[in-house]
Amino acid sequence: EEEAERDNQIRAQILMDAYPTSLVRALQEATTEDAFKRVMRRQWMSSTKTKHVARALLQLQQDADLLDVVPEKAVVFSQFTAMLCAVSVELEKVGLRFVWYTGSMKAAEREVALATFRSIKKKRSVAILLCSLQAGGVGLDLSYATRAFLCDPWWNPSVEAQAIDRIHRIGQRLPVHVERLVIANTIEDRILKLQDRKRRIAEAITEKERGAEKREERIQMLNEIFA
Repeated sequence: EEEAERDNQIRAQILMDAYPTSLVRALQEATTEDAFKRVMRRQWMSSTKTKHVARALLQLQQDADLLDVVPEKAVVFSQFTAMLCAVSVELEKVGLRFVWYTGSMKAAEREVALATFRSIKKKRSVAILLCSLQAGGVGLDLSYATRAFLCDPWWNPSVEAQAIDRIHRIGQRLPVHVERLVIANTIEDRILKLQDRKRRIAEAITEKERGAEKREERIQMLNEIFA
């Protein structure tokens, strides 16, 4: 319960840093994903992150059109439906098609979204998947994508790592390009420091366990030799 409360506090602070107070309050009052989308469309405003993602994805599409090839597949991850909605509006403005993959979608809807995203039959096929960080972190194969955008950092680095592993996994034969979007002088800076500390602790524990295993192996070898 304490961890869940901390998660909610972090998420709330990230929203406060990213959006005006009036918009955050409207989002907090939205009870469904559709309500979130309606709020974002009514009160939408461009941001550094949404502009960057849209420009990068538009460039991929333009490069593909120039070479007359299928564009690279890209996944946009965020822990916030609000952020994904903001990105979706920006993508619509520049004429880019996309599909959603979020926790609130039914299993059948997710399968349709993945099938659409996976298709490469048309030159103007859907090449963008807007994916919630939690929904995209477990048991999902996105190895047909080669680009990933992490729109906001999560305090537990393993959650982000799991999402990236959906793309950079067995079966992936191409280089994977990952962009992590962070706004300076906000809570996101502190989250990155927390991630680094948790990563160092995990590495130290792993090294300690490896040392213990090696000592145990040496003892067993000596016992076998002198038995």
